[in-house]
Amino acid sequence: MNSGCRVRTRRGSRRRRFRCGRRGCLLRGRGHALLCTRRGGRIIVTGMFLDPVGLDLTAVNLNELELVGSVVYDHQDFREAVEWIQAGRFEFRKLVTHILPLDMAQDALTLLTDRAEDAVKVLLEIPR
Repeated sequence: MNSGCRVRTRRGSRRRRFRCGRRGCLLRGRGHALLCTRRGGRIIVTGMFLDPVGLDLTAVNLNELELVGSVVYDHQDFREAVEWIQAGRFEFRKLVTHILPLDMAQDALTLLTDRAEDAVKVLLEIPR
């Protein structure tokens, strides 16, 4: 799809899930979440945007859609992740694919959004 989205519908289900790697999923293209979500459906926005996003809310009103923002994780999630790491429940180092200095933060975001390399987690190293 042009928008950078993957739309997945379970067999026998009317539910659709959008996996969006770019802001285009919400805004334009055939994978446009606002146009593809069924009447009365819910769209959960979990991505963060670098720039403000202009959005035509006509489809939200006409189709009685619910648009929900989420930061995905809360403090308890991070506490639990630290406990898992300390207990050795999984090999977290395999998740870290890149370590960059703090002054390359923009490059880190580019790595994650452009998908030119197979980046999973990019850590920023803060100088001491």
